[in-house]
Amino acid sequence: MDKYTLRQKVTEKIEQHKQQAHVLAYQTLLLPACTTPLVVTPEISFHFPPHEYPYNTRYKGSYDFQHHYYKEVGNLKDSGEEFDCAKFLDTLPEVKYWVRNIERRERHSFWLQTTTDKFYPDSSVCSMTVGIWL
Repeated sequence: MDKYTLRQKVTEKIEQHKQQAHVLAYQTLLLPACTTPLVVTPEISFHFPPHEYPYNTRYKGSYDFQHHYYKEVGNLKDSGEEFDCAKFLDTLPEVKYWVRNIERRERHSFWLQTTTDKFYPDSSVCSMTVGIWL
């Protein structure tokens, strides 16, 4: 085996071990018996600044959203599965406000850590004091 092939195999093996360590650390944080459990408090929870909504494009469809937290709905197409879901949420009497989550905006996006990346849910639904991310 030549040194270049050996180097490639060693690099691949190290990468496999790193990925396994990431998965194990992630799973450990999710377990209730974790020595450092994940704690969420109002002081460190996500919030939506009332006058800051960093959309790239505005929704320009014919449906008039009544319960979106901001005046404009950002980055939403006027058809498709995501639009249908947003429209459905907007019609539910239990929903006081909902927000189209704009992904990859450091100060404004809500995200959940996965073992390899960040997951940005499309919408948030807030009914009274209960918040549910979809």
